[in-house]
Amino acid sequence: MIVDLERNDLARVARTGSVRVDELFAVRRWCDLWQAESTVRAEVADGLGLADLLRAVCPGGSGITWDSDPAAEVAEAAAKTAPVRAALRRPPDATAG
Repeated sequence: MIVDLERNDLARVARTGSVRVDELFAVRRWCDLWQAESTVRAEVADGLGLADLLRAVCPGGSGITWDSDPAAEVAEAAAKTAPVRAALRRPPDATAG
């Protein structure tokens, strides 16, 4: 079900037919935690940018459950996206290029 939710999120900004599941329930170890994870990919539709993609997938359908506290979910999503949002606010490096 979670993979289907993520596929749906990506389908909102994907080229038609490009959403695919590369890995389904691969088990990985993260320190002392075993985690099942899946990889869902898509090609972004023409004319859409990073901001469109982030709006479509953040927060993802997998962070929300029946008994979730809405305020806590919003706070968690904000905390997880803070580094990305900060990077997007920084002006381009004047020395680059």
